[in-house]
Amino acid sequence: MLRKNILSCLQLSWGCSSRTLLGRVRLMASENEPWREPKRKRTPWQLMSSKESLGLCFLGAVVIIGLYYYGKQSRKRERRERYEELQKRNLKSLGFFRAVDANGMNITDKDLRGKWMLFYFGFTNCPDICPEVLEQVSEIVDDISKETKIVPVFVTIDPHRDSPESIKKYLEDFHPSFIGLTGTQKQLASLSTKFNVYVKQHVQDDEGNYLLDHTVITYLVDPNGVIIEHFTRSQDKDEKLNVIRNHIQSYKS
Repeated sequence: MLRKNILSCLQLSWGCSSRTLLGRVRLMASENEPWREPKRKRTPWQLMSSKESLGLCFLGAVVIIGLYYYGKQSRKRERRERYEELQKRNLKSLGFFRAVDANGMNITDKDLRGKWMLFYFGFTNCPDICPEVLEQVSEIVDDISKETKIVPVFVTIDPHRDSPESIKKYLEDFHPSFIGLTGTQKQLASLSTKFNVYVKQHVQDDEGNYLLDHTVITYLVDPNGVIIEHFTRSQDKDEKLNVIRNHIQSYKS
């Protein structure tokens, strides 16, 4: 019995010491080994071969180019449809004309092509309506100036009294970019006919003064010289701005 107990104690002590020794050996081994960075999970892109990566890049480029040309063709189609719609409305073109500007220089339609314009027909002796309209045109030109440039054009319907000098002085009270036009009766009649402007002269008084009845409309002309829209005096300025913006956006697309 005593012998068995001694053997059991020896076995137990050997087992404890062997486990302790094994733990120490493992600890020493781990201390002597170099530090290794833990493995990171690779992304699907990293798992791809170089050929697969190039193929994916090529596919992406094809998609981008396809979208670009699709958008370009869509804009062309929209622009074509826009002009077809304009033709249905029987809109007139500015066409050829000659006039004299406020500096006394001859001017033709070619000098105004490529610009958005707002045309108004009036006369410098107009007591109240013309100044009111020209003031609003000046505000519209200012309000939309950050988006695009619109050239305001004032055409006199009274060439007998409205010389280039008087028009220049008259327009000083309005937007500085205003272009004033006068000319011979024949030149101005030809230009006003393109816009269907109505003019009627009142009977002169004893001092030779007279007033004129005329169409009170502002006309929007696009860079191609198409008389694309008209605005009445009663229309709100914001309404006019929205219409102008829509036309400009449609033209750009």
